[in-house]
Amino acid sequence: MTKRANSLVPAPSTSRSLLRAGRSRMGARSVFALSLFVSACGSNGEEAASGTVRTNRRPNILLIQWDTVRADRMACYGYTKPTTPHLDAMAGEFRLYEDVITPGTWTLPATASIFTGYYPSKHGASGYHTWLDDEFVAFPEILKEAGYATYIFSANAFLSKDHNMVPGFELAEHPWDEKWTLKVVELYRRMGLFDDPGSALAGVSPKQINEVRPYMYACGPVANEAFLGWLRQRDTSKPFCAMLCYMEAHLPRIPPRDMRERVMTPEAQAHGDIFRLAPATMVAYQFGLEELNEADLAVISGHYDATIAQLDRVTHELFESLRAMELLDNTVVVLYSDHGENLGEHHLLDHQYTVYRTVTDVPLMIRYPALFPPGRDSTPVNLIDLYPTLLEVAGVKAATPADVQGHSLLGPQADRPDYRVSEYPWPLLANMLAIKVNFRHFDQTPWMRRLRMLEQGDYRYMWASAGPHELYHRRNDPAEEHNLIGEKPEVAQRMQATLDTWAQSFKHYKPRSDAKPGATPLSPEVREALKALGYAED
Repeated sequence: MTKRANSLVPAPSTSRSLLRAGRSRMGARSVFALSLFVSACGSNGEEAASGTVRTNRRPNILLIQWDTVRADRMACYGYTKPTTPHLDAMAGEFRLYEDVITPGTWTLPATASIFTGYYPSKHGASGYHTWLDDEFVAFPEILKEAGYATYIFSANAFLSKDHNMVPGFELAEHPWDEKWTLKVVELYRRMGLFDDPGSALAGVSPKQINEVRPYMYACGPVANEAFLGWLRQRDTSKPFCAMLCYMEAHLPRIPPRDMRERVMTPEAQAHGDIFRLAPATMVAYQFGLEELNEADLAVISGHYDATIAQLDRVTHELFESLRAMELLDNTVVVLYSDHGENLGEHHLLDHQYTVYRTVTDVPLMIRYPALFPPGRDSTPVNLIDLYPTLLEVAGVKAATPADVQGHSLLGPQADRPDYRVSEYPWPLLANMLAIKVNFRHFDQTPWMRRLRMLEQGDYRYMWASAGPHELYHRRNDPAEEHNLIGEKPEVAQRMQATLDTWAQSFKHYKPRSDAKPGATPLSPEVREALKALGYAED
């Protein structure tokens, strides 16, 4: 896309006819570049007598992605532990969506769906193809073309140029960048992580950068500093679209002691000072090859809660800074998580190989009272709905493709389907390869499968490409412990038919062999970050 700030609005008949012509593989960007300026003159923008579009009156957009956070562990969603006191205090400023699922159960497919408005089966980014191909136009690209200044700070290595997952962002920064590395180390020193027996960094010297580097992701204050610095030097005549991806809740977790003390029992804290969840143990546990006792699982659960409290504090600090800069009230703040986390349920850890609600059910809170009245909203939502919603908020609704699979949160409820889908498109092989080192006879065949979850009415149906399928009652069995597949065959058949109809309603994307990122080796920094998170192996 060519940058066209302050461009003249094309004649409506010309741009709309191009939109009706369809979104071809090679012509998608030219179609969007011409179309979005027509709708930029809507209620969120102004049209001058000369026909130019002034974008400075449109709201800013800020996406805050709390990576790996499940809704049921947030106090504002009913959790009994004080994980989100700052968000609780701001409850009257947000519209809190109570019933939200993710379209994909880990970062790459989920975020690609948020960016494109398509399910993973349609955009193709998965464990098999860890790349978002260029023919898919992400909403930050559209907003950049519409005159928005764009920025991202991501502590997740998948959201980087190496995976073509920062589309449209004029500046993409990461904690492993040379500019921020020493600041991350200093942050961890101030947090006392190098001297804390309960921290995974205990005993590591701050001077040993290579030993600290695998943990350079839980650094929300550094992300805040980078973003606020960008805000101060940006072109203030433009609205901004920014994204911050915080990784505190992702393994390997390193919450500071004060956050652990807030949510953990003294017994769990004491055990946490000696217990370490080694990556190999985690993998062996979820494959049923090793066991963890209740005390071990209590530490894992407690550390997870502590990281959410840590995120709550970091986000509060960001909000206070935006208030002081008089930016918060003219910014649409979207706080959500890309996926959840298993904490021992179903004998699983992490967020791979499953579509249980522990990984599909996520938070979504939006702050912008002019369009999203504060309060609780029980509307069933899928994060794929953010794509058309944000384009409408920015005044470029006409840039939404006709085949977008999400539905704007600002649109009528009647337009929404009576079902929702979440996908696990293909497993990552890294863990399966790593486990072979100690368990040579491990058979990964049962785990080599695609998964889909269909939620409709009172039931959640889970389809597996290699079986077995599962069926659960949403209200009577929220923990999904009693599989009804044998007791309710008629329900399973009906939901399978709905899932088949959904799957046949669009063309499934097959990545081109010449578009795979393997042709361009990952940078050493990104490779190390992925290895630390359990996603890559030598």
